[in-house]
Amino acid sequence: MNNIVFVNIDTQNDFIMSDGKLPVPHAESIRPELQKLTEIASLYNLTVINTCDWHDENSSELSNTPDYINTFPEHCMKYTEGAKFIKETNPIHPFVIDYNYESFLVEDAIQHRNIIIRKDKFDVFSGNPYSESLFEKFQEHIFIVYGVAENVCVNFAVEGLLNRGKEVYVVKEAIKGLPNIDSSVDEWKVKGAKMINLYDLENIIKNYRQYNIIGGVDLVNGNGDIIKRNLK
Repeated sequence: MNNIVFVNIDTQNDFIMSDGKLPVPHAESIRPELQKLTEIASLYNLTVINTCDWHDENSSELSNTPDYINTFPEHCMKYTEGAKFIKETNPIHPFVIDYNYESFLVEDAIQHRNIIIRKDKFDVFSGNPYSESLFEKFQEHIFIVYGVAENVCVNFAVEGLLNRGKEVYVVKEAIKGLPNIDSSVDEWKVKGAKMINLYDLENIIKNYRQYNIIGGVDLVNGNGDIIKRNLK
């Protein structure tokens, strides 16, 4: 199952919980689905890359007069309860990658099933200088994306992965967006992302198996049909 990576976007107290500093509307309603995803990842021993906002008072997206598009009120401040992951997605024994580390070895991170990327921007790729090298280590993988907010940080993650040629699936019952920004889902689908539900996901995981062939690796489903060919 090492050809599948979960990407858990910003499922933090300040965003998910109704009493958080910047709650995404109805985000609490997807907590059961988020817990199910955490359980699936554990059951199949799948890598989970967990992103989180990790702000200080100098963060560029924070403002006392926010427009709720490019700037927002204070939220997910470093070391606060609001910045912590909700209990349903809280990573167990994670490897943490902070954006202000002086050095970082991606080989150390990928030895862990749970990885946390702290970011100071909406975009996981521009919000942490080490994100690029981490995701590039997963060359022959599909990425299962979920979290909040669908039309902000989830959008940047999905677009970033698609722009880097990755195969992306988004779990539609496990995302919620902000009401004042257009949904990103239709654009994702045009660009090649696949919208799936939890039933689809479990079938994808159960049916995927990997075997070596001369000159490369095929990903095949339970019927032996080639889903994706990765020639070396």
